Formats: sequence, structure tokens, C-alpha cells
Amino acid sequence: MAIVVKNMLDAKGRDVVTVGPDKTLLEVAGILNDKKIGAVVVTGMEGRIAGIFTERDLVRAVASKGAAVLDQPVKSAMTTAVQRCKDETTVDELMGMMAPAVSATCPSSRTASSPASSRSATW
Repeated sequence: MAIVVKNMLDAKGRDVVTVGPDKTLLEVAGILNDKKIGAVVVTGMEGRIAGIFTERDLVRAVASKGAAVLDQPVKSAMTTAVQRCKDETTVDELMGMMAPAVSATCPSSRTASSPASSRSATW
């Protein structure tokens, strides 16, 4: 029987850290550090996913625009083309979704639900 996203999220928990689109990159970097996580889901109206912001997005922003970018809102550097999966998505399907996009995190619904990550998928 294939392992599905539901099994992974039941094991790791369904808590997700979200931020609003106007938080600064510096504020979000602090959240990533304090929570010891690699990504936050950026939510907009009605808790809908507006994007995802990862450590990779932070490095890319600082490397291309310098330290001054840390005062910019997270919406200026987040990834907006967010791959989504469902509880019944298999690990193989999940890895196939994330590999082409070079994505390591995939929220599990349209609203801010616990993201399945490539780290979770390979535990």
C-alpha cells in the first residue's frame, strides 16, 4: 500500500505557520529561525494561500538585491506558483509534483493547511 500525504501529516502534525503578505523579509526570517522551519505559507484574504516563502526565496532576494531587501514585504519575494496536493496524494506523486518545480514544500489544500515537504516524503 502506498504512503499518502495524510499518513505523513498525521505523523508529523498538521500545524502550519502562516504570515500576512505585508510582513517584512526580516520579520519572516526571524519567524523561520525562531520556529526552526524552512518555509511559511503566505495567506491573503480569507486565509487563502497567496504564496509560499522559503529559505531559498530569502537567499535569492538578498543575493540579487542586497540586504536592503530585508525591509521589503514578503509578497515581493514569495513564490506565487504554489503546487498543492491532497491528503490522498501518494508520496511518489508528491515527489513528482515537486521535482520539476524544484520545490521542496507543497501545501495540502487551498487554505493554509499543513504543508507536506520533500523532507517529510523521504522520512
